[in-house]
Amino acid sequence: MTQTSKKDSMATPSPKQNRPGQRQRERLMRLERRRRRQRIWTSVLVALLLVAVASLGIWQYQRYSSQQAATAAAHATATAMKLNAIATAHANEGSDASRWAEVY
Repeated sequence: MTQTSKKDSMATPSPKQNRPGQRQRERLMRLERRRRRQRIWTSVLVALLLVAVASLGIWQYQRYSSQQAATAAAHATATAMKLNAIATAHANEGSDASRWAEVY
């Protein structure tokens, strides 16, 4: 019967040597739980940040569009008042001219 050397037994490890022990399994499970918690918190923070940015964008757009509408309305009012003043001036010029024509 031949004698086995230490090298031969190291070359073919037994299945038990590849499996982690109980302490190592518990440590790996704790690490995995910690990573999972960190992933959950990170995703929650990213989701909240995304909602906040979207809300801010909507609010800013509403402010911008209402400001544009107010500016357009003010411009239209100013234009209408200017045109009204010009029309009134032209109307007054015509009536003044006819009055002066009657006087002279």
